[in-house]
Amino acid sequence: MFGLTLILGGSGCDERAQHDLLVEIGVDEEAEVPPITVDIACDRTVGSTCDAETLGVAVEREADRLASIPGSTIRLWILDGPEPNVPAATIVVPTVRRRNARTAQRQANAWSRQVRTAFVARIAEDPPDDTSSTSPLAELLTRIAAAGGAGERRISVITDARQRSGVADAECRTPSELSWLASLRRHGLLGHGSMSGIHVVFVH
Repeated sequence: MFGLTLILGGSGCDERAQHDLLVEIGVDEEAEVPPITVDIACDRTVGSTCDAETLGVAVEREADRLASIPGSTIRLWILDGPEPNVPAATIVVPTVRRRNARTAQRQANAWSRQVRTAFVARIAEDPPDDTSSTSPLAELLTRIAAAGGAGERRISVITDARQRSGVADAECRTPSELSWLASLRRHGLLGHGSMSGIHVVFVH
């Protein structure tokens, strides 16, 4: 260890570069990052865009981000699923002692692939209802927001963004802002502050 310190001290590397090298060889560890909660909403209603391919891409992108943050959670919600009020699947990043950066990256890549496989398999278990004409997006987002989660929160919604339910019918015409907000209030959805601190991304 003393010899290693001498080599690093005389190499001209800055402090961050020295730290990265120590992490790489397993002498030091990365600072802990607070857990993150990611919810993926899959809208498989008629004409929408969530299928095995689009879900796989979205899940892998989010899982890659979470894989190196132990304690983080990724959840799958299916808009037309048999139990839309609860996540269809929940996976937590395990706490694994990392020997070095290369090992950590291999573990992260493997975890990301496992999440993608599990989530894609999950939607295959419950085929979409091709006879349903509803697409209650606002209702689903309200439930996801109320589900809570540790740390930073992010919702990735794979959808055509066409709300169709008792709240509004936006399949053919987008409601005005005033009528949309009034309908949300009447139905008790997406109340003031309910999405505070949550980053929402719509994926087509």
